[in-house]
Amino acid sequence: MHYPYYPHPSLFEPNIETRKLWLNTRKSNTTKGGGLFETDGFSSDRNWFVIALTIEIIAFFLTIWGGFLKAYGTMSAKGYSYKILVLAIIASVLFVVLDYVGVLIHHKGVDDRARANSRLNFEKNPIRIGELKKNASKQLTVSQFFGFICILLSALLKISSLLILISFLKKLAPVIIIFYLIVMYIHIKHTGYFYFAWKTKRKIKSEFQTFQKENSSGLPSEYSAITHKTMFTSLFKLELNILSCLNDRVKIKLLPLGQNEILGSNQYELTSKGCLWDNDIVNVTSQVDQKFQKDLYAACVSLQHRQLGTAVTDIQEPNIIDEEEEVENE
Repeated sequence: MHYPYYPHPSLFEPNIETRKLWLNTRKSNTTKGGGLFETDGFSSDRNWFVIALTIEIIAFFLTIWGGFLKAYGTMSAKGYSYKILVLAIIASVLFVVLDYVGVLIHHKGVDDRARANSRLNFEKNPIRIGELKKNASKQLTVSQFFGFICILLSALLKISSLLILISFLKKLAPVIIIFYLIVMYIHIKHTGYFYFAWKTKRKIKSEFQTFQKENSSGLPSEYSAITHKTMFTSLFKLELNILSCLNDRVKIKLLPLGQNEILGSNQYELTSKGCLWDNDIVNVTSQVDQKFQKDLYAACVSLQHRQLGTAVTDIQEPNIIDEEEEVENE
């Protein structure tokens, strides 16, 4: 998946379930605190997955071939021979199941970590920040451990089956082990991200096609973009009362005096027609003064959480730029 992620973002937006699915894709390390609506490194994950898939397909058919050789290429009794082939086929299917289940279990929780990592951009409660940092950390979880065990069992079964069923491969045992260490690494580090990026891309494409059909027929569509909004405050003031960005898809509006809850601050309304991609946040914040960027960035991320159906309290406490930071910016 590459930016832009789909056409006409001011007219179309994926449904909320697809947006939640999007959280499972790889996020950029350069995004402050981690992003939500983006997919990074898709090509790399896909290429690594293709390498692993190629090795897996070769092992799958070699196992069945080895079972056939053992069953019918030996002097074993016919009543027993077919059972070896059946066991080889069952083992091959089991490899696929263990890998698939292992990858899904190991990847579980990536969406929650993405949410927690993102919320750190605007959360100001010290206790809540500590909880979020714990949730966003990459320490080994129970699901990751069991996912790794499934992937490991799959690799051990493949190696054992190949060496038992095909005699001449015993001399290549070290090479086969190295290959499967590579496959395990790919499944742990890349396969899950590629799978969910591929799945999200397909769902978005399908929903966009449905949106086009309904739109061309004059029918209302659940995929029509709506206007999302959030409120935030800042000690700094925009030069313009209304700032429009991205062809009027995103707007920042200064609210009238008397609505501010913090003395000396300015209250704003941020609106976005359709999903606010991570790249959009970069584009929007680059158009305002550096002093205002922190507050606007936090508001943008808060708005993203609203678009995921997460109840987020409007930001009331503005960011304060340190004197040292002001000197550096000057």
